Formats: sequence, C-alpha cells, structure tokens
Amino acid sequence: TNSDGNAAVVVQNSMSILGDNLLGLQLANEPDLYGPHFKKWQDYSINDFLNETNYMVNNLPLSQPNIVGPSVCCMWTIGQLLDAGYLNQFASHLKYVDVMHYPHNNCQGDENVQELYPQYLSHTEVQNLVSPYFDAANVAVGAGKQFMMMETNTASCGGFPGISDSFASALWATDYAMQMAYGNFTYGLLHFGGQNVYYNPFTPPPTNMTQVRKWNTGAIFYAQIVAAEALGKTGNARVIDLFIDDNSANRAGYAIYENGVASRLVLINYVQPTTPKSNVNDYVATFAIGGGQTGLPAVNLASVKVKYLRADSVNSKDNITWAGQTFGPQFMSDGRLYGDLDVQTVQCNPADGTCNIHVPGPSVAVVFLTDQAYQNSGGDVATPVTFATTTTTHRVIPTMDQAALLASNGRSGSDPLGATSKGGSSTTSGAVRRAGSVVGLTDSVHQPDVQGPSLLDMPTELLMRIMSLLAPSSIRNLMVSRTLRLICERHLYRCILLPEDPQRSRRLLETFVLRPDLALLVQYLDIDLTWIKEPGQSRPLYALSLAKNVHSLRLWCDWVDVPAMSELREVVFDMKLRQLEIPWLGDEPGPECSCMMPAHGPGISEEIVAVLRAQPLLEWLSLPSADLEVPTFNSLKRKLQKSDIPNVRFLEVEPDLATAFLPVTTCLESLSLTIGGWDEERFAQLEIASEPVKSSVRRLAIRTWPACDGQTWIWNNLAKVFGLFPSVEDLSVTVNSTISMPSPPPANYYFSKIADSAVHLPSLRTLGFSYETNQLEGHDILDVDETSLAELKITSPLLRSVVDPKQRLWTFVPDSQTPNGYRPHLEGLLRTRYIKHWKAVFNH
Repeated sequence: TNSDGNAAVVVQNSMSILGDNLLGLQLANEPDLYGPHFKKWQDYSINDFLNETNYMVNNLPLSQPNIVGPSVCCMWTIGQLLDAGYLNQFASHLKYVDVMHYPHNNCQGDENVQELYPQYLSHTEVQNLVSPYFDAANVAVGAGKQFMMMETNTASCGGFPGISDSFASALWATDYAMQMAYGNFTYGLLHFGGQNVYYNPFTPPPTNMTQVRKWNTGAIFYAQIVAAEALGKTGNARVIDLFIDDNSANRAGYAIYENGVASRLVLINYVQPTTPKSNVNDYVATFAIGGGQTGLPAVNLASVKVKYLRADSVNSKDNITWAGQTFGPQFMSDGRLYGDLDVQTVQCNPADGTCNIHVPGPSVAVVFLTDQAYQNSGGDVATPVTFATTTTTHRVIPTMDQAALLASNGRSGSDPLGATSKGGSSTTSGAVRRAGSVVGLTDSVHQPDVQGPSLLDMPTELLMRIMSLLAPSSIRNLMVSRTLRLICERHLYRCILLPEDPQRSRRLLETFVLRPDLALLVQYLDIDLTWIKEPGQSRPLYALSLAKNVHSLRLWCDWVDVPAMSELREVVFDMKLRQLEIPWLGDEPGPECSCMMPAHGPGISEEIVAVLRAQPLLEWLSLPSADLEVPTFNSLKRKLQKSDIPNVRFLEVEPDLATAFLPVTTCLESLSLTIGGWDEERFAQLEIASEPVKSSVRRLAIRTWPACDGQTWIWNNLAKVFGLFPSVEDLSVTVNSTISMPSPPPANYYFSKIADSAVHLPSLRTLGFSYETNQLEGHDILDVDETSLAELKITSPLLRSVVDPKQRLWTFVPDSQTPNGYRPHLEGLLRTRYIKHWKAVFNH
C-alpha cells in the first residue's frame, strides 16, 4: 500500500534516474506473510492482495510494463495467484512474474545442520526445489512475461554455518542456477545480509569498507561466476538437463544451446572423496555432438576448453579456485581473482567425435565446445579489469574554535554526558576532558557552494530513526509538515503508553474509530479500560479490535475472568500477542478496578489458562501482582500444561504463582520474581517447581520490600534463592524502601548480602542493583563502597560490570596488588531512556 504517500515519488525518481538500467519495480514482498507477520490484518487474503495491487497500479506513474510480482513465498502458491487472475488482471503492467523461496527455514535456529547437509549435495533435491514452478513459468512465458526467482539462498534468515559458507553451497548454487534456467527462469537473485549471516556472496570488513583485501568472498559467489560464464553474453541461451547417469543424485549435467547450436556443457560432481586427494570418486563424462540416435548431423570436435571450479572438500571455505584463480581466503579479498588462469584443453577422438571430460569430486566443469563459445562466455579475460568510481565528493574540512573547545564540557555541564567531574562544569579550571565528549562544530566548516539535500529528502528509515531520538512534544511540532506527518504518525502510534489514564485511553479508542489506519500502526499498547463499567459497550471494543497488529499488550482493568468482560476477552483472544502483562490477578477485583463490577467468574484458573491458550506465540508474560486463594493456585497447577505456553521466554510473577508456571515453561530464559513475604515452606515449593528450568534461566530479576513481613528470611537466605538458578549470567536486584521504615539500612548493607551470596551464581557476568527510598537527604544512602564491589568480584570471577543505585557503571581492571588480580573501576554515569519496565525488558 501507499502507506507513507511516497510510492509515486519513488517510482518516478527510479525511472528517471536509472533509465534503461531499471530492471523492474517490485510491488510487494512476501504478501502471503502480511497477515501472519502483523503487516496487515490477520485474515489478509489473495483477494485483498489483488484489490490492493489494483489500487497501486492505477495510482502509480507507470508508462510501460515495469512491475515485478506477486513475490509470494510461503503461505500462497504462485499457482493460486495465477488461478485467481493475477496475470490476466495486471498483464499490461507486469514485466516479470516472480516468486521467492528458500529450501529451508533457519529463522528459529533449531535445524540440525548435519542432517540437512546431504540435501545440498544432491541433484535430485535441486530438481525438487525448482520443479514446482515449471507450470507457472510456462504460463508466464506463454503470456510474454519473464519468470524470476526474486529472493533465494541456502536457507532463510542467514543460512546455515558449515553449509552456506562452504564449497557445498557453490556446487549447490551452480546446479540450482542451471536448473532454474532449464525451468524457464530468467533471473535468480541471491539474498545477502550483514556481518552475522553465512550465505553472503561477499561481506565487507566489519569496520571500514575501504580497507583493501579485508573483504570476504563467500563460496556461493563462485557459483554466480560459473553460471554467468556458462550462460554466456548472447542473452539467448537455452538450457537442458541431461539427466546423466540415469538422473543420478550425485552428479548433474547441463547442455547450453545458443541459436540452436550446442555451445557449452556444465558437469557437476557432488561426491566427496573418502580419502583426501583421492580420485576414486571422480568420473569421466563422454559426449559427442549430434550423430547416433539424435537425428542430427555429427560434429567432429578437434578439442574443447574446460574450466574447473575446485576445492579440496565440500567443507572447504578457503582455497576455492575457478580455473586456477581465487578470490583469496576469508576476509582477505578485494573482489579480484588472483593467480594464473588455468583453462585446460582436452583433445577429442577424431574417429568418432567423442570427448572425454574428467570431472573430479567435488567440482564443477564448464566445457566450451567452440572458441566462439569461450569468447562469448565473458570468461576469457585473464587480468581483472577495475574501474574508478563515477562520483567524487567535495573535501569537507571541519574546524573548531580552540577557545570553544577548551571551554566545552559535554553539554555545557547541564547533562552528565561527557562530564568527568561531579555535577559537570562549563569552565575548564584545569579539568581533564575525556575523549569522546560531545562538542559542536563551528560555522567555519568548509562546504561547497551547493545547496545540500533537505530533511524531507532523507529515506524514511533515517527519518524514523531521527523520530526515535526526539521527545514526543518535538515530534508533534513536526506534524505541521504534510510530508512528515505520516512518518510522525508511524512513530507516535507504534508504541502507546497510557497506564492509569482513562480519559486519554478513551480518546485514543475514539481516534481508532475515526482513523482505522492509525490503529493498524500500533504494536505496543498499554491503556486504561477501567472506565468501561457496563457490559455491551461495543464501540470501544470495536475500536480496540481495529488494532490488529498489536503484539504487546497491557490492559488496566479486571478483564481476565469477570463475566461482564467476556466481549473484551474475545477481542484479546483474536490478537496475536508476543507480549502480555496482566497488572492485577486475583480472586477479588483489583485495587485499580474497584469501579467495575465486582462479580468474578466461578473459575479464574480456567480463564487464565484460556487466555494463554489463545496466544500460542506468546514469548513475554508478566503477572506482577497476584492475590489468589490456595484453591485457585492448586487448580491452576493442575490445569496449566506445557502446550499452553510453548514459547514463553520471559516470566514475571510472584514466587507463589511461579510454582504453577515454572514446571511448564520449557523455553524460559528470563525470570523476574516480585517477592513480598517469604518463608521456608514457600521456598521449598519453589525449589521443587524450579527444577525443570534450573539450567535454562540466564537472567534473573528480584524485587523486594524490606518493610514487608518475611523479608528478613529473604536476606538471610539469599544464597539459597540464588542456588535455585545457578546458570544466571545477568542479575538485577531492586530493594524498595519507600514504605515507611524508621531507619532504612543503606544500600551497601543489601549489596554486601548480594556479594556474599553470589558464590552460588558461578556464571554471573552483569549485576544491576537498584535501591528505592524516600530518605535521600543528608547522607549517601545509595552509595556502594569499592570494598563490597571487590568482594563481589572475588565470589563471581566472571563478573564484568555492575550498575549501582546511583546508576553508575563499574567495571573491573587488572591489578596485581589485589587478592583476585582485579580492582573496581568507575566508568561513569549511565544515561538511559526509560520506557516502562515491561517494554524495556522485552526489547533487551
């Protein structure tokens, strides 16, 4: 859709700037995933897609057939789109009919690579990968359109280590390219990503892209060169699968014809030698042109030229050569082939015109049947050709007033960022400035006398990033611009946080009714619905149902089991949530919901389970405050099953409620315990319940109230609590002393307790300690002394950093004079943008 109003501008500029270099304009990207991935409404259908496509093509400045579509991948088939009339309806606008497909999905990261490896060494698997598109390709070509594989590679979400970055991928991709050509594909585009993916054809250095010979050329890039030379430069190559050796899975062979004349062969041997350097798995391909049973005149070849794509093993990542040349080892490439070009000449049998081509295992052999075929391949250049950049930039020299530099201290001392002294200062007074402080450039920057681009010319992604750094009030000021308004709305409505604010929550839902397009922008929703006091209020519930893309939800009202709120529950059930917080859960109405009907249903445990079962995608569950009777706890323990919360990775609960959830949260990684009063009996119950997640919990958060009954037990037995989760790497402890206490202990008292108990967390790497109190005047109650920090490092040798109650970051530096060889080092004050605990933890 034209959601940002810029589609027509993009099309117009693309055509005018790129001209004949513009292959096409992709009008959609995996539209069959728009619903499941929350880009559109959940039941987004093929008819919806056709209607939106019709709207777009009628509102874009298309002067010729330039559209590429429908770009389906996963839930719909190209056949279904063609049957629905896609090609007939949009033929006048289409240049390419395209699809997107990966042989495997690695987005979850749980595939067994060893089991999948043989599938990338099989010609049969490649045939099975392409053959489902044969019929659609023939239909498209018959209608005068080209057929394209718009996006593919070894596996989605970055590929597989050991497959996607090895020589096996080069063999597979060569076979895949030839098979697509055999199946009437015009193009096949390999997807690539950033530094953290395995299937990249090439990857720049992790820092400076201008670094010479520090790029990485992936194994799969060699396949692109082989395919390009095999198909040649004429643009009229036709490819047939030779089905060699009775269509063997271990070998593949293709013939390429140009103008009806055989010009090249591609021979692939997938077989890995059982003994290094052995030739036992090599094979010899014998062929002749015409004659015999072909019905064509025989062509006696005197000789042929052969290029080989070679490596020692299918597992090789280095020492891959194409005709004796290589791009070099990993992260040592500059994009040029190095080494002597090795094109072998094979003499043929003059008696019968047969030629014997040796195909080592593993390798690809490209056979050039004539000198013209070799010249037309584009691979006859022995020395790489390089080109200068087409655009050079003006030299910009930033300068700075030295007096201003000496007088600067971050943001004039108004913000601790950049300041090295307590409180900061706008005067120098001999203070040492830390490198990296924020300074401003003066007007003496030398710039070319050319008007630069305006803010409105920037890409939408950059504008969204800028919006994320601005305060909401500043963003609202920008909405006077028609161009920026849509981008501002996308940012403002992405995350709605209106906790305990019924009036603004009511106005928000009224806005949804008037502007359903804004409701679709919302992903994080935190609103107060306590003003819904009677059943049957359909308008606010209808408004809430319009927010179809919400995946993180917190509702401030008692909605889980109150019978009068059944309609609201149905709306929530229809959402596809990944994050859910229920602020209050109890057998009686919550304190913030006293305005509502007090009648609860007969079985709150049943309703809790029903809510969870309706959200199979849920990853983040927060139940911070629960007041359930013992029968309810017992009922919940009986009813809750692993299948009810199969994907929950983060859980925030009180310890009593944790005893019901921990035994069934098989994927749990983060646990947050809100601890009021506690005793030995409750600890024993949690000890039993936590056993299934004992080794999986990596992040633990504990929140306590020292003034509450039972807190003495906690701090005297903290080591036992830590011992329940010995694999914890990130620990957060919050002590809340805001409840009236005659003389609250200083923060260091509790920190010492943590340090003494941390011996039971041998993997601890980071600690965040917060101390909330109203009594800050006149003393440093928030201070944590360096002795306690040093003791903590002794008990936790892997510890890297600590954030103390004053939000100061401490690390540890080597010091041979200390018992453990380290001493605490104050890095400085952290400045973080706080956006509600429930959202911040999920993003982390």
